[in-house]
Amino acid sequence: MLLPPTLDHYESFAKKFVDMMENPVDTGMMWDYFSWSSIRLSSIALHGLGGVGKTQSALAYGYRNLDTLDAVFWIVADDAYTVQQDFSRVAVDALKLPNAHPHAHGENMVLVLDWLQKTLSKHGAILVTTRDVVVATLPMDTGLEVNEFGVDQGAGFLLQMTPNRRREDGEINSAEDVARQLGGLPLALNQMAALVNARSVLSFLAADSVPLEVFTPEKPEKLPTSLAFCEDELSLADALDELTHHALSNWNTDRELPTPSIYSKRPRNFYSRSSPQRENEYNDDEWLVYERYIPQVLALMSSYNDSQSNARPLKPNMDFVNLLAVAVNAIHDNDTANVNPWMLATADAAYRKCPGEGRDRLLWAVLQSLRCMYHLSTAGFTQAEEEGIEGLNIRLELLSEDDLLIALSYSWLGMAVGGQERYEDRLQLLLKAGKVLEGPAGETPSRKMVWRYNTSRNYYCMGRFVEAEGLLSLALAEAERFDSWYQQVDGHLTFTSLRTRMGRIDDAKGHVDSAKHILETSGTLARFSWLSSYCAYRAGDVALRLRRVKDAIEESEKSVAIGKLTKIPTSSLARYTHNYAKALRMDDSRQQEAEV
Repeated sequence: MLLPPTLDHYESFAKKFVDMMENPVDTGMMWDYFSWSSIRLSSIALHGLGGVGKTQSALAYGYRNLDTLDAVFWIVADDAYTVQQDFSRVAVDALKLPNAHPHAHGENMVLVLDWLQKTLSKHGAILVTTRDVVVATLPMDTGLEVNEFGVDQGAGFLLQMTPNRRREDGEINSAEDVARQLGGLPLALNQMAALVNARSVLSFLAADSVPLEVFTPEKPEKLPTSLAFCEDELSLADALDELTHHALSNWNTDRELPTPSIYSKRPRNFYSRSSPQRENEYNDDEWLVYERYIPQVLALMSSYNDSQSNARPLKPNMDFVNLLAVAVNAIHDNDTANVNPWMLATADAAYRKCPGEGRDRLLWAVLQSLRCMYHLSTAGFTQAEEEGIEGLNIRLELLSEDDLLIALSYSWLGMAVGGQERYEDRLQLLLKAGKVLEGPAGETPSRKMVWRYNTSRNYYCMGRFVEAEGLLSLALAEAERFDSWYQQVDGHLTFTSLRTRMGRIDDAKGHVDSAKHILETSGTLARFSWLSSYCAYRAGDVALRLRRVKDAIEESEKSVAIGKLTKIPTSSLARYTHNYAKALRMDDSRQQEAEV
């Protein structure tokens, strides 16, 4: 059983709503459609106008059949992120699958889908609610349109939802007028009932209300000059087609005019506590905040993007751009839904549409740095270098030379040129970053620690092992002192790479084993992070060099699986896959798999 957490509200409203639907006039046709077969997998889509009550119908069905259904799973499909979240809840809270872990949304969704495929192959039911009539015909077995209330039904529903109100003369007529004005939409009527209950409204329709005729021009096709802004380039037919597609209106074949839906889902509120320069701490509490608010940011962004093709699109501002930058940075190293490219593109376009005098150039530098980091993750090193240079130049112009952001820009630009095997150029950039960190910017210990890791890696790529080992030993000691699992794992894996290059494979195995132990004892986020994928790759490589075939295959396969889950760079995934193939070739019984 896994229905929405606001169960009491939905259950109360849904029951009253469905009671009104199941009267002698409408018969039980809706519920006949819900009588799914017990010997096969069936599916149905409820479709109709926005606010007509599709969700409440589905909820009521779930509540009324709890005794006959084995389980009810509720999945919100607003976007890819919320789909993953809700499937993850099913895996962890409802099914309690043994390999499911909190926050590992992508993997948890795969586990649930595998479970469903096995469980629902012969029986089960899928119910979808949608505004799009196309979904009701493909791929669903059948579709059922949920219509708005008639005037009598709507009036009865409104009166039923205001049980404590003292009845006055003419109450039914007023309720009918309200139902007529609100188009018979259940959610709109419910909101009106809430307003009546909260404010003790004396009459559903005030006697002195402004007549509707005041708002109706004698010749609608010729608007007065003061209303010229209401015109757009759409023809009536185009506009109605667009409204109908989004279930904001419905064709009435008798009157040959559309029936409008006045209910529309408003963008959700948004908020984020993340800073564009946050630490990579993988803190569980921090990720709970991200899980709560990132979907809201995505919903807001979707509304903004949809509006850009309208005659009067939403106008962006710097706060909106900054919100997107914060969201990108919050999940840049755990973007399992791959939404960061979308957010970066939107932030870029929104920034350019803001008035020139209101643009924050330092915010533009942040966007360039985030784009640089993204292209580093996709092995787009040339593009990352260009973006890193642009962001660095802005910061050098506008910030003091000892600012932390300048040190970070040097480091990110260094990674871009290092990815092109220009290690001497990278070293010079890293040394400039190190000089900045000698001042106030280096007061945060983790900054110097990360700088030492990066610089040591560059040294061993240049064959300067002694210098690499010196910096690496200092960094790992700091990581152990601060008890940071992330930095400790990073240090041990960097040592693994260094020892491997030096030909000291036994020492390399000791470090990779330490990294594995830390990951296995540091919680779900650690076990299913990109660092876990890299650790498995290093463990597989060490096992290959020690001719431990079984371990090499197991670790290499794990590196590919977690790498796909965490969406590591394509170049890294290719390297991990190649390592897996090498391990398979060492097993005579699995040669064919290696070729695939």
